[in-house]
Amino acid sequence: AGELRTAMAVPGLWFTISTDSHHVREYDNLTWGVANARRSWVEKDRVVNTLPKKDFLAWLAARRCT
Repeated sequence: AGELRTAMAVPGLWFTISTDSHHVREYDNLTWGVANARRSWVEKDRVVNTLPKKDFLAWLAARRCT
């Protein structure tokens, strides 16, 4: 949690919350990722996989190499 709090101080840094699942039964790991983000005060508007589809696609397009 401490590392996430430190990372929140970096302007423009985005986060993702992942399950790191290798099987469908491991999808519940997402709960742990969300809890850790909340405990670390990670703001929803800095978590790329909480963006609406349109905003996510724009975010992605802005970062693609040409």
